[in-house]
Amino acid sequence: MALIDFGGATNLWRMGQRGAGDVGRASVVVRGLIAVVALVGSGLAVGGWGVGAAAAAPVRAGGTVIVGVPGLMWSDVTSEATPALWRLAGTGAAGGMSVRTTRPGTCPTDGWLTVSAGQRSRLEPGDCLLPSAPQAVPGGGAVAAGWGAIKGDNAGTIYRSRVGLLGDAARAGGVRTLAVGAGAVYGLADSAGRVDRYVETPDRVTPDEWARHRLAAVEIDDLFRAYQAAGVDSEGEQVPVESDVRAEAVRAADRRLATVLAAVPPGTNVLVAGVSDIGVPPHLRLALAATTSGGPQAFPSGYLTSSATRQNGMVTLTDLTTTALDLLGLARPAGAVGSVWESEPTRDGAAAKAAALTDQDVAAQGIRGVQGSFFRVLAGTQIVFFGVAWLLLRRTRHPAGRTRRDTSSSPLGGAGGGDEDGDAAGAVPPDASPGPDAATEARHPAEPRDTHGATSSTRAVVTSRLDPENTPTRDGETTPPHEGAPSVRGEGRTSDVEGTAEPRTDAPVNDGAERDGATHDTPAREGTASVSEDAATLAREDVTTGDEGTAAQQSAAERRPDARGREGSVKDGAVHEGAAHSGAAHEGSAHSGAAHEGSAHSGAAHEGSAHSGAAHEGSAHEGSVRNGAVHGGAVPSGSARGGSVFGGAGSGGMPGGAPVRGGVVRPVLRRRVLGVARVVALMGGAAPVASFLAGLVPWWQAARPTPVLVATVLAFSAALAGVALAGPWRRTVLGPGLVIAAVTVVVLALDVMTGSGLQMNSLMGYTALVAGRFYGFGNQAFSLFAVAAVLTAAWLAERPLRAGRRWTAVSIIAGVGVVTTAVDGLPMWGSDFGGVLAMVPVFAMLALMVTGRRVSVPWLGLFGAVAVAVVLAISWLNSRSANPTHLGRFWDDLVSGNAGEVVARKFGAMTRSLSFWPVTVLLLVGLVFLYFVLADPARWKARVLVRAYEHNITMRPALTAALTVGIIGTLVNDSGVIILSVAFILAAPLTLAAALRSMELAPPQTPTPEPTRHHPAPTP
Repeated sequence: MALIDFGGATNLWRMGQRGAGDVGRASVVVRGLIAVVALVGSGLAVGGWGVGAAAAAPVRAGGTVIVGVPGLMWSDVTSEATPALWRLAGTGAAGGMSVRTTRPGTCPTDGWLTVSAGQRSRLEPGDCLLPSAPQAVPGGGAVAAGWGAIKGDNAGTIYRSRVGLLGDAARAGGVRTLAVGAGAVYGLADSAGRVDRYVETPDRVTPDEWARHRLAAVEIDDLFRAYQAAGVDSEGEQVPVESDVRAEAVRAADRRLATVLAAVPPGTNVLVAGVSDIGVPPHLRLALAATTSGGPQAFPSGYLTSSATRQNGMVTLTDLTTTALDLLGLARPAGAVGSVWESEPTRDGAAAKAAALTDQDVAAQGIRGVQGSFFRVLAGTQIVFFGVAWLLLRRTRHPAGRTRRDTSSSPLGGAGGGDEDGDAAGAVPPDASPGPDAATEARHPAEPRDTHGATSSTRAVVTSRLDPENTPTRDGETTPPHEGAPSVRGEGRTSDVEGTAEPRTDAPVNDGAERDGATHDTPAREGTASVSEDAATLAREDVTTGDEGTAAQQSAAERRPDARGREGSVKDGAVHEGAAHSGAAHEGSAHSGAAHEGSAHSGAAHEGSAHSGAAHEGSAHEGSVRNGAVHGGAVPSGSARGGSVFGGAGSGGMPGGAPVRGGVVRPVLRRRVLGVARVVALMGGAAPVASFLAGLVPWWQAARPTPVLVATVLAFSAALAGVALAGPWRRTVLGPGLVIAAVTVVVLALDVMTGSGLQMNSLMGYTALVAGRFYGFGNQAFSLFAVAAVLTAAWLAERPLRAGRRWTAVSIIAGVGVVTTAVDGLPMWGSDFGGVLAMVPVFAMLALMVTGRRVSVPWLGLFGAVAVAVVLAISWLNSRSANPTHLGRFWDDLVSGNAGEVVARKFGAMTRSLSFWPVTVLLLVGLVFLYFVLADPARWKARVLVRAYEHNITMRPALTAALTVGIIGTLVNDSGVIILSVAFILAAPLTLAAALRSMELAPPQTPTPEPTRHHPAPTP
């Protein structure tokens, strides 16, 4: 296996920084792109980057025998039942083999034809039966049945396989071929379909024939015949075979293998392979390589591996062809895509090897059972949960005019209305904001209660100083203050009135009601309260700004000084939503020292209008408030409560649960729903990387692997969400999401740099059963890595951008882009062709967006050209290495003029995911619409995004870049819309988590109802 040369990687990075000296700041993005080119253009020999043509392997003294046993698995191997296999497993190299060809279940003829071509091949059309008997030819040879049709069919597939490649290479090298069994003929036949010698069974081969034919293939079909004899049911499904029948067939196959091992000359290299499946589902099959005694050992005791998989104990069926050619000292033809089998030494014996390789297949089966539904369950669960959360948030607001019983037990008095949990109205957690604002501080319920049940607030909710000589009355005149009006101290200032205004939405100001001497016909804003001109002055003086944004701004507060209580305005001593002053906060407006449901005049509160300080419905009665005191011991139904302020006393709800009118927000329920929803969103964002971390736990060894796998993923998701909410970053909007994104980037980067062990047999990685990829970044992992890298870079740039250090932010984005693109694209790590094409332009676009520059078509064209240049440089260097990957083979195809076929194959695979055109059209329309929404969410009433944008200046470029990398990745990879789906699976919950945090920091809002007709009560 290729080892990682961290010293070489460091040199690559240093060379990438060359030329970055005193270049102007405007070239930061260009310097980043140059660094990427330097990384891939250095030509250092790191992990398979060694330059030079592959030299022919030395000629082995002995011959090579390929023994194919269709359907054989490691779970079949025991010391008692299969002594020959057991002995080879102990002395030689063992591995699990992926036999995937052109369909999920590989038939015996498919497997042998793949050995013949060194590329995935098939027998089509045809039933999944044992190969047909060959036709004998003079001289003892034979010709495979139907060879001409088979050859033409495979040449026309997307793999362009050339059956007969192995036989032609042997004939060209002067090596005679021996086929034992019908299937072996399909494996060793040349382009004409012919083998030099054919024998039906191993026991009929003479020692002289073994010696004269240096390349031999043997088919042992006892196991497959047992299943063929059982047949299929009416639906074409395989009839189950009893375990004792299978065990007997395996014992028979082992006896035939023992016959071969006893007959071959000393020093013969024996390659044993379970060359096919037995119907569906597919499995990993047995692979063994050993050298018989008497010659140099090509495969010491260990686990099989190859540069095609880079996984210990994992090889492929196409590797078998290349390995046989290498053992014979023959050059590998261009059409053979496999790699040479190698032995990774180990001290494990046969029992440990068999157990480990059996677990490997169990893990593959466990992933196969749930991988397809993982995305649907993950996305569907989040959609359902957030839908329920949205409904609960809507139910925390009662329509204006409805009657609801208050469950609070606090009597009239204190600083604000309570809710069913005893918290102050609108309460938010103490860590709701890194920078306190008045709307937040007004809702802390931590104060003790006095002997009358009223709350003594250490933070005054409404603080004002009523001018004793200038208290306006209904007639616009002034009256002296009432004697005995209590004085309440809050925030170090003495005030004559303290309390909170209960949100009230159904009481308009009386037609012609006078406020501060002026007549207005305007409905009252919710939560109207009265304060003095001094309070307004203090409000303008005490405006504060928190870490996440401005709590209240004087300019916003004064921009609309009219009689309407609009958000952000201050008029006549009124403090409105978002304003902070002297520790007081209101939803609505404050006028002239009184707060009540409806309008306020002369210090009185009631529904509709106030006269002479009385609170009533139509007339004064018991419970009226006069001279700043509460009389009669009760407030009648419909009177002001929970935020009405009478001489310093505000009700916290009626004792005994008196009915309450008005739009009432249940803040504790709202806060809890938002908090739980944010935790679920973070767990959803952590689930993808948790699906990789689950590989650290041997879940496949459990009695029921699939449930344990699901539980492991959930546990890692919860742990990562806990870490995201545990540190000092938890109070910020972007902090928790940034932690999840950064962990995703680091985990995936370290994984591909150390062999991609976590991606093998993972829910969002790859499995050997599909055999699409065995190392580096698969398409799903690339999408996850790219989106996480984009979000990480953008959100890391948030703080320097807020501090005005724009080019520092750009440097951060460029640095993250260079490193992640190198990890994704270099052959010894990610080896991802399409990933480079997507990541280079997107990171460049992100850097432009955070500087405030417009991303034009010429810029995009330039970035795309750079991406193509980078990926071609990688391909060229890799093509000159001893073991080129698919990147190097692409360069060879490009030079030979066959690259168009590769591109067409990839494009065809991508478009197949879009074959249902109605869905494709809807998808295209939806993506275009999504770009418009991301650009201007307020216009499209996307309130969640509006909340997120309000607190984060990098949220818009981050989401735009994440969507773009998903779209480009979809177009340049063969997985199609799966890549875009994965992008949403990560970006959506992390964005939602940030938006929910923004909602937590904002005070609850109650919709303002339409004004209703109200008749003033008669004046007493």
